[in-house]
Amino acid sequence: MTMSEIDALVGRRMKLLREKKGLTLEAAAEKMDTSSVTLSNWEKAKFEIKLRHMVTAARAYEVPLMALIPEEIRGVGHE
Repeated sequence: MTMSEIDALVGRRMKLLREKKGLTLEAAAEKMDTSSVTLSNWEKAKFEIKLRHMVTAARAYEVPLMALIPEEIRGVGHE
């Protein structure tokens, strides 16, 4: 699995969690101290999602960090 595929899966998970929390892009971005454009780009995998961004998102959505990591990529590289 490529890094862009992983970013796409994580981005989709970020969007799902944001929507579950009932947050708009603008409200979620404010909680993360970033712009709504940047958050949108993470959700669409247009920007690389770094670990620090994932930690910030997990805090903003009040979920464990692992909630942002889809099952299909857990353990990738540990075959």
